[in-house]
Amino acid sequence: MSAAIDNKKEPEFTVIARIAAIVVGRIVSPFSPSLHLTLLIKDLYEGVTAIDGQPDGAFRIGGFERIKSNFYKNTIPNHLLTYNNQMTVAERLKYSNPKDIEISIIPPKFITPREFKDKLIRNARNFSGVITPYSIPQNIGGDRMISGQYNSSSYLIGLLNSVAGDGIGYDIVIRTALRGYQVPGLDMPIPSGHFTG
Repeated sequence: MSAAIDNKKEPEFTVIARIAAIVVGRIVSPFSPSLHLTLLIKDLYEGVTAIDGQPDGAFRIGGFERIKSNFYKNTIPNHLLTYNNQMTVAERLKYSNPKDIEISIIPPKFITPREFKDKLIRNARNFSGVITPYSIPQNIGGDRMISGQYNSSSYLIGLLNSVAGDGIGYDIVIRTALRGYQVPGLDMPIPSGHFTG
């Protein structure tokens, strides 16, 4: 059996994106819309699991909704962002489906892909959003968060860091792949301790 066939048995990890709040992210910044990120885990044996951070309308802190873990099982969120990397920003806004965006996430060398998957799912389930209110960027339409405030991108990068460690550089990989879009929150990951229960 070849190594290529063996590798297909391991889970694969990608980050997919959609315009934040479907329309709002484009209205606020039409030429570089804000994005919402979701982690997609494809497992030959267990199907597809998608995880992201969402505002929890049932729980508010000082007027802000807290962030909660959101799971999709064997389904993929709607309204995925698609584009061809050679297009200008204006051209991207005109076309709907030239090419899917999927940013590969490689597990760190100290952990197997299956362990990485299991720990990501465990940490997402253990996430405590009680002290993580969902917030907007520092400037509406901006690309940076206020210190100590978080959003769905903060959640995603915090979840990845909670397993892989802060220095792995997933924030740089994601930001580079999504050049031309706004991804506030990558600069403000939720601390790893929030994912340990």
